[in-house]
Amino acid sequence: MKTKLLLFPLIILYFFTISYHAHASSEIILTKIEKILENNSINEYKTLIDLTIDLINKKSDSEEMRYIVNILIKLIGKDKNKITNKIFLDFKNKYPLPINDFETDLAEKIVYSCLLLATSSPNDDPTGSVEQEADAKKILLNVIEKSTQKKYVAVALLLMTEIDVANSNKYFNLLRKNYPDHKSWPFIELDQLEIKLCYIERNFQKYITEVSELAKKYKDIPTPLGHKYLIECYSDIAFTYAVSLKDTQKAKEYLAIIEKNDPNYIFLDWLKKIVQEK
Repeated sequence: MKTKLLLFPLIILYFFTISYHAHASSEIILTKIEKILENNSINEYKTLIDLTIDLINKKSDSEEMRYIVNILIKLIGKDKNKITNKIFLDFKNKYPLPINDFETDLAEKIVYSCLLLATSSPNDDPTGSVEQEADAKKILLNVIEKSTQKKYVAVALLLMTEIDVANSNKYFNLLRKNYPDHKSWPFIELDQLEIKLCYIERNFQKYITEVSELAKKYKDIPTPLGHKYLIECYSDIAFTYAVSLKDTQKAKEYLAIIEKNDPNYIFLDWLKKIVQEK
């Protein structure tokens, strides 16, 4: 009996260690991807794509899902370049349109949909761009409607909230209905507020007020990037004050709080640059 009692805390420590290293490993990967995006390291885009596919396969049912989707959205927002086009062509050879199978290689197909959007060029070929956008949305909607693999459906739904802003509430409602206990919800709530209040209603002061409430509610939750939820909220508030409300003084106040509480915050230098420029 005594042996069993001694073994019990060791078992708990073992599982804690496994859980910690799994989270730490994910944090390192997410941080590496963010650095590639931040530094616009075009030569590392293939690595970025491979890491993102791996994360979709392994982490889309965890807190990381919202961060994975934000990586894909950032990829879409990047300027067209030769490397992105090459990756897109590789995908196009592997998954020619129309795609009819929505049960296999879903991480790759979700990334393919984002590459379709990332490589569209309305200035050069408006018609082609419209067609590519329609094809990209069709892939995601088919994943949502036809796939039985729920974790990929969740990723596609969250992507659609960002891609189809006019109908974002519809996709947020489907997420809430079908995935009420998803671990990413505290982070998804931030995105939901941003889309509703910053992009649709353009009510930036209300956004700051409601994000401040979320900061109180979830303040000590650790994010997949290693900082606390509170820091992420204050980062959004500082950015909104600087860019949307043109209130540099208020932005600096929140920037100072972030720097004091988390001097290693991954986006601190980027945020400083934004605030200083404004």
